[in-house]
Amino acid sequence: MARPIVIVYGNCQAGLFADSFHNFIGSAADWDVHYIMSFVHPAEPQHQVPRADVARCALVLEQLDNAHPLPGWLREDLPVNVPIVRFPPIDFNLLWPFNFDDPRNVSEPPDYPFGRFPYGDRVVVELLREGLADRALWQAYHERSLARLPDLKRLRGLEAQRLVARDAAVDIMVSDLVLANHRARPLFWTINHPTGWLLGRVLARLLRAAQERLGKKLDETTETQAVELFSTWEPFGHQHQPIHPEVARRLGLEWWTPDRSYLYFDGSRLTFEEFMLRYIRFS
Repeated sequence: MARPIVIVYGNCQAGLFADSFHNFIGSAADWDVHYIMSFVHPAEPQHQVPRADVARCALVLEQLDNAHPLPGWLREDLPVNVPIVRFPPIDFNLLWPFNFDDPRNVSEPPDYPFGRFPYGDRVVVELLREGLADRALWQAYHERSLARLPDLKRLRGLEAQRLVARDAAVDIMVSDLVLANHRARPLFWTINHPTGWLLGRVLARLLRAAQERLGKKLDETTETQAVELFSTWEPFGHQHQPIHPEVARRLGLEWWTPDRSYLYFDGSRLTFEEFMLRYIRFS
């Protein structure tokens, strides 16, 4: 008898959950899990799912993406009334109010498929356009960044509204985990790369929803196992986005310290100043 299919659609977070599902849904002999990217990866080809496999699909996990919804070719071949569980992308803008797409950043596969600095800083770019560079720009950044800091209390309110509104359009909630815990513990390495603490808890919710939709007996150990899976594993921890010290202080981040270091792609651990100087030089 052919194995049933679980299809997971979404960004790199969805791909990680698809890989993790192999540890929980039946076994490799019972299920096939297919991941379909909702974006074009500059270095990795799209996984092709045979139409015969789509026709056997028993469950779809769809990560919400208004710009790239579940593709029509997939919807047309899915079985009638196949259960679809929708979950949101996991992101958080509050810690990085200056996040900006730096025009210097371009794809450089294979080492930097998303560029050397995928997460830019609008104040740095502004100062570069004024002709400043290197240490002179860094000195100017101190004053300019403080002057440009938004009202973080108001920004948190707007971010909460965004996350809660997005949760209303899906089956799996994430906003409660983020809003209740972002001060007490690190939840994100970058605006859209969650830490293991958050990944494990979202995976637990996905697994519980999948068990319910597939008519399987609810396993009370699922949440514990999902959390344990990510207790010592940080799949998105390969690059960090530095947090402006004044942002950390004004938000009262309990886990942040002035000597906190940030990881770059090459394994270097850098202070906020060291990371920012490297970014300014784009080296």
